[in-house]
Amino acid sequence: MNNHGMSTKVALWLVLAGALSCNFQPGGEISTRGPGRSHPRSSNGNVTEFWSTSTPMEQQMAATAEAMARVQPMTSAVQAAKMQFMNCDGPCVTRLQTSSLADARALLTSVSAAYQGRISFTAREVLDPYTGQSFQLDVLLDSDKPRPLPETDDELVAGDP
Repeated sequence: MNNHGMSTKVALWLVLAGALSCNFQPGGEISTRGPGRSHPRSSNGNVTEFWSTSTPMEQQMAATAEAMARVQPMTSAVQAAKMQFMNCDGPCVTRLQTSSLADARALLTSVSAAYQGRISFTAREVLDPYTGQSFQLDVLLDSDKPRPLPETDDELVAGDP
């Protein structure tokens, strides 16, 4: 048997072993075997995992919709800019992506103006073999510790703390 066939069989066994380590139950719950702390137990001794967020879902959805309504028009105004995600579980954080430093700085300036300068951000260059060079901005909206915008495009990535 060649090495490719052997590695495929090993990978298949690993996936099968991983699937068998969980108990899939009706209703979409997954229970794990073993002791747990402060988790509800079923009658058969399995521990059921429950996931929750720190912000009630209704508040989180409303805050996310409001923040997206404020930021999305700005991303549409900048050529090739995208909002990758918005998370308002706690303070709202968004990841924005642009194709150039100039566009990243223009987008960041617009978002900062919309939030009266109360943003904090991290900027980074991303090199991808398929899509090429891009720039990501992780922006904390309504920040208590705002970060001033850089004077030049080059300072945007170089001046990151």
